[in-house]
Amino acid sequence: MDRFGAVSGVKVGDWFKRRQDASNAGIHRETQAGICGTKERGCESVAVVGGYEDDIDDGDIIIYTGDSGRDRKTKKQVEDQKLTSRNESLMTSKRERKPVRVLRGSTARGYTYGGLFFVEKYWYTKGASGYMIWQYLLVAADPLRLPVSSVPPAGNHAPGRRGSYGQRVLRSARVAQWVKDVNNYTCQFCEQRYDTPYGAYAETAHVKPLGGEHAGPDVPENALCLCPTHHKLFDLGAFFIDDERMVVDVFGKMPRTPLVEVSPHRIDIVYAEYHRTLHPATPPKL
Repeated sequence: MDRFGAVSGVKVGDWFKRRQDASNAGIHRETQAGICGTKERGCESVAVVGGYEDDIDDGDIIIYTGDSGRDRKTKKQVEDQKLTSRNESLMTSKRERKPVRVLRGSTARGYTYGGLFFVEKYWYTKGASGYMIWQYLLVAADPLRLPVSSVPPAGNHAPGRRGSYGQRVLRSARVAQWVKDVNNYTCQFCEQRYDTPYGAYAETAHVKPLGGEHAGPDVPENALCLCPTHHKLFDLGAFFIDDERMVVDVFGKMPRTPLVEVSPHRIDIVYAEYHRTLHPATPPKL
């Protein structure tokens, strides 16, 4: 039976003493495997229980390691992971945009329902033990709403790197979430907020890119809350922010408008100046 999405009567944060209890409730029907799903149907749920050394759980953002390749007794990775049906189920969920339930916990602590997550991307990389593994970026569909702090998170002026197709920047989930929360998931360019059946959706765009030779800082002063369209157009240089904090459409299709900034979130104009240097078609100044 397919059981995708939310489970009636179960709320984020609900606790289960045993995995069997979570299975009986319909949260994660597998009592042993970490992935419940198939290539054909997609992934219903995953269990984040500390079983893989390469997992990263940062609350609303999870880097989840796929199935297979571990020794059953030692739980250590002893061979490359294969493209099993369970691993492909997460790829199907990304392609079909199906939400995945997340169960967290351990035998000692019990298990907690973490809510619905979307699979944003996946990759095949060498893990900590030296074997190739499948990994998946899971992002909360409707992050747990807490009062928005009036103090921006510190972020990281020199974010680290982690192997995956070479090097991948380790972004701070706290910075991205705070920027979206303080702006109420509303695009700072077009003032549009997009709601989905799983909650509001917006993206965090870095003004000075984090990757490569740019090495921008992962801090609120270098981050914008944008709708998906304006995020991509900004990255491609179709829009820029001038020294007067105005949003400018390079092709003149939209009027020059002020960047929408909600206190206490305010970008550093130095990063906007850097962004303008990346795109030859972008006039450096008006």
